[in-house]
Amino acid sequence: MAAPGVARALAESDHRSVLVVGDVMLDEYQWGSSERLLPDSAAPVIELERCDSALGGAGNAAANAAGLGADTHLVGVTGADDAAAVTRDMANRIGVTCRFVELADRPTSRKARIYANGRPVARLDREVRRPVRAETVTRLLDASREVLGAVDVLLVSDYAKGTVTAPFAAALLAEARNHQLLAVVDTKRQSPNCYRGCDAVTPNVNELERWVGRALPTPPERSVAAVEFIRRLDCRFMLLTEGSEGMTLYSRDGSSHFPARTEHVVDSSGAGDTMAVTFALGLSAGLKPREAAELANDAAGVVVQRQGTSPISLTALLNARWGQGTD
Repeated sequence: MAAPGVARALAESDHRSVLVVGDVMLDEYQWGSSERLLPDSAAPVIELERCDSALGGAGNAAANAAGLGADTHLVGVTGADDAAAVTRDMANRIGVTCRFVELADRPTSRKARIYANGRPVARLDREVRRPVRAETVTRLLDASREVLGAVDVLLVSDYAKGTVTAPFAAALLAEARNHQLLAVVDTKRQSPNCYRGCDAVTPNVNELERWVGRALPTPPERSVAAVEFIRRLDCRFMLLTEGSEGMTLYSRDGSSHFPARTEHVVDSSGAGDTMAVTFALGLSAGLKPREAAELANDAAGVVVQRQGTSPISLTALLNARWGQGTD
């Protein structure tokens, strides 16, 4: 299939729908200028000029799915706080259906990035990372079951913040198999073993190195580790992001490498979400695995050229490579 045809297949595929389950976050950005330092330290004095917010974590994955035209559902936990209301409103405005479990003893995860003169200075994290309790898992699984029979894809966006416990992961994958759903996992866990039986995993090199317990500086070493984990997890694919080197799709039958689409990286925040979602939706649209991976590489190349967490849209993806998008 020619490259434009690949994108058209994704654009014109009917009834694509996705359930994103994972760690919902609110990304906040505080922009200001600085011309002086505190007198007793080297810390800058920043004059705040504007504040922005974006969906983060599993929320960003859902935003990418919605941007690519999918009917998108989002399941996760939030606090009973203002940040939860902001997160829900932002998701609803882009067409994402939220099925949040609100917890009174746990705040909505927030990551506030502070910039001075356009440069990052610090990040303030407000979150609780302990695993959710068994009764919360039951509520999350019930929320997921409400839509699992009506979607094409399950995407687990596990930032290791405690939403997706091992029992929850196992139950989700069992439900996905019962409904014959494509299950793609993007996880930052120390070990992905609880995701045995998924269709694909999408780690970066650092995560794969953590899984195998050794450095993987060369493509041959990464290939051995990737095949090892494909067999261990009994999955079909691993799409490995390799920073400036691009990404590589591994299966038990071989591998395909895709060079990075841009040398000008402004901000890689959320690019992994974009890659995982585009790959999953490409597969669900009937693309060959290599075609879906190539599309994911293109999408990641778009979002890393933007400041902050920024989801892909179908128009941006088509315009970036083939000039076919329309406003």
